[in-house]
Amino acid sequence: MIQALYIGRFQPFHNGHAHCLKYVLSREPKLCIMVGSSNKSGTDDNPFTADERIEMVKSFLNEHGFSERCIVRPVPDFNTDDDRWFEMVTRTFPGVKRLYSNNPRTRKIFKARGFDVLPIPFLDREKLSGTFIRSKPKSELHNLVPEYSRKIIDRVLP
Repeated sequence: MIQALYIGRFQPFHNGHAHCLKYVLSREPKLCIMVGSSNKSGTDDNPFTADERIEMVKSFLNEHGFSERCIVRPVPDFNTDDDRWFEMVTRTFPGVKRLYSNNPRTRKIFKARGFDVLPIPFLDREKLSGTFIRSKPKSELHNLVPEYSRKIIDRVLP
């Protein structure tokens, strides 16, 4: 049974996410990965669809030999309805007991419901954040995102 969970928007999947997943998978035999905000795409903050982001995550897992240890699923946002969102996550992955996250809101939601909530060490947080990466031209992304993410970025963004 999988007992650990990692949730990210992956807008786009970048080297910081890769670092986080390697960290968590060095501590957990199996992992549930949820692609958050799956119902949002086509905007400056959410340029990629859930399918494109799942493709980025799965490409990382395949390249690093983690595919057999992970399950990747989308989860939509419900704006401020934290109870409904938590219910959706835990119904998708029953039995999960631990969350790895640095997101303050996500940490609070899960901690209030009795989960073990564990932090993940950041890697170059100033540059490895989706907000920073989305602000850069595609020509400056080579050291920030894996090649498979760049291919999707090139296909999707002008």
